[in-house]
Amino acid sequence: MSDTTDWVFEVTPMLMRDPCSVLHGTPARCGTVRALKASVGVAWTPWPGERGDGLFIQPRVAGMWVHDAARGTELTGGVEEGDERNETGGQVTFGFDVGYRKTRARSRSFLAPVIGVGVGYAWNQRREKFDFGALYGMPSANEWKDQRIVDLNLDILRFGATF
Repeated sequence: MSDTTDWVFEVTPMLMRDPCSVLHGTPARCGTVRALKASVGVAWTPWPGERGDGLFIQPRVAGMWVHDAARGTELTGGVEEGDERNETGGQVTFGFDVGYRKTRARSRSFLAPVIGVGVGYAWNQRREKFDFGALYGMPSANEWKDQRIVDLNLDILRFGATF
């Protein structure tokens, strides 16, 4: 958009496999979670350096689709030992990120460590209200529910490209 402002579109596919562990002689929860996260926003760099390097502020809107295939005796909702429960859920989050973008010479690619926070609503997911691991495909709750959520964004190293 300008020397200090960029449109941002981010897509993140996720896959998490949790092997079955044994708790008191019976398998505890385990399974596979597949997710696709997408976000849009505007990154503003108040003091851009060479080639767009610098600290940036990014308000964003994000959505995530989640397919959870889970097994185990710890799960609620009629999952018997050896059975698998397949659920599909989603979420919408409004957030705010801060990061530092470092670009390569003669290239459109960049690296950026980013931290941020978001608030939103999740549908049919195994999440706690403050469940920071679920953003990266690691559910911690034993039941599927709809609720308000708080996400912490810890993209330790984001790789991207400008167009």
